[in-house]
Amino acid sequence: MKVIVLRHASRSVDGFGDSHLSETGRNQAENFVAAVAPRGGLPKPAHLFASPKRRAKETLEPLSHASQVPLTIDTRLDERHHGESVHDFEGRILALLEDLMEREPFIEKDQAIYLVSHLDWLESVMTLLPSDMSDLEIAGSWSNCEYRLFEVAEGIWSLKGRGHISG
Repeated sequence: MKVIVLRHASRSVDGFGDSHLSETGRNQAENFVAAVAPRGGLPKPAHLFASPKRRAKETLEPLSHASQVPLTIDTRLDERHHGESVHDFEGRILALLEDLMEREPFIEKDQAIYLVSHLDWLESVMTLLPSDMSDLEIAGSWSNCEYRLFEVAEGIWSLKGRGHISG
């Protein structure tokens, strides 16, 4: 099974909290569509999941429209909430990963599951994945609209590629 983990595109700095994408971010989201099959090298989506934050949803909406794959909002992809313990935060990440493993038999070889989230979530998931990644790969930084492509086999997540979409 292939999984693409993506940080949301660039957000607007015109406000605080649950902001929309900036113009650059909207361009990144549109450019991401071109990176996905059949035009690009990334696998076509089987499922699209985003955090409930606007910037995450807006990042995948163009791909959802182009691929005709519905966008599913999953609160387990949300950034860590104020007052949420590390234990609870990591627990919801692990629950999502467990649910993804149950989908594996239903994903075609040329498809992938796409997940869009936030920096704190991405940094945490990288340490929680059962993987064969080096410490350097785990600790790598995430810019806006940067992704990692994983191949998951027998429960082990192997990093197969990474990239950044410009806007």
